[in-house]
Amino acid sequence: VFDEIHMVLTDSSYRDAFLYTHRLNVHDTQIIGLTATLPPQLVGAFSEVTQNVWRVIRMPSNRREIGLRIRFFPKPEGQLPYLVSRWKSYRAKYRPEDRALVCCRSRQEAEKVAEELGVLPFHAGTNTDAIVAFRQGKQQILPVTTALGVGFDYPHIRHVFHFGLAYNVFNFLQEIGRGGRDGEPCIAITITSKPRPQKASDRVYDLGELALQDWVDCRSDQCLRIIPSRFMDGVPVTCTLLQGAVLCDYCERQYDQPAPSQPLALLHASAAPPALKPSLPQLVIAKPSSRTIPSQQIPSAPSSSQIPSAPSSQIPSPPTRTSPSSSQI
Repeated sequence: VFDEIHMVLTDSSYRDAFLYTHRLNVHDTQIIGLTATLPPQLVGAFSEVTQNVWRVIRMPSNRREIGLRIRFFPKPEGQLPYLVSRWKSYRAKYRPEDRALVCCRSRQEAEKVAEELGVLPFHAGTNTDAIVAFRQGKQQILPVTTALGVGFDYPHIRHVFHFGLAYNVFNFLQEIGRGGRDGEPCIAITITSKPRPQKASDRVYDLGELALQDWVDCRSDQCLRIIPSRFMDGVPVTCTLLQGAVLCDYCERQYDQPAPSQPLALLHASAAPPALKPSLPQLVIAKPSSRTIPSQQIPSAPSSSQIPSAPSSQIPSPPTRTSPSSSQI
């Protein structure tokens, strides 16, 4: 069993061991690969790298208990004060077992956030003291890097903050997937001011860097579940398609909108039709000619005496219908 097997594609650039996973095939045994993030468009590349043909059993990546939020700041200086103030507000309502994660893009950011929050961070350069303190409840919030973005399991995570935009859709879904594992709601808040890049990264495979930028750009126009689900599952999903889902920012705003005073069809029907522009070609209906036709040119209808009649013997008589007697009913 090979857990988080998508890392064969995502992490092979700095973990050479993933380049040799095809050697597992020589053992002539069944191989089971598990992952929550392998989009349909990369299954072919994955099979090519592993030199294996996989039978794929797919489940949706969208989880109804996770609600998505985006907080965009024109300047990055506003991100950290917002995070600290939100955390103070949320922590006041936490139960003893509730926790929160802050996903950072670098070790330096994790250290900075941890200092502002007064807690220990966890990244590839630290020991496990922060994780132990987090599990024991000595600190209810844990700033981390992608070192804890995959495989970490604590059931009662109520909030996942992204301090800055995640690197790609793979990282984003894996990191927010740490939340709500007890089945209760978790709010995933992305705090960002990152400008849109001019081009995708130099990675061999599309891991969704530009898709995540589109997600931020479209935050006011559509459900926040659409772009991640379309990239990861090949099918866009909205909050309203998931029964009992925690609504995203956009869907919450739409839900609070008042109903229209008239049905939309009636509104459209009552609207005045747009006037034709002078430059458009006009439809001209030709009138019938007033020229008279001489009477001798008009053929007259034949008289009844000129129409030959068929012999009565050749005209079949219609069948007669008889009503059933009372004994036949």
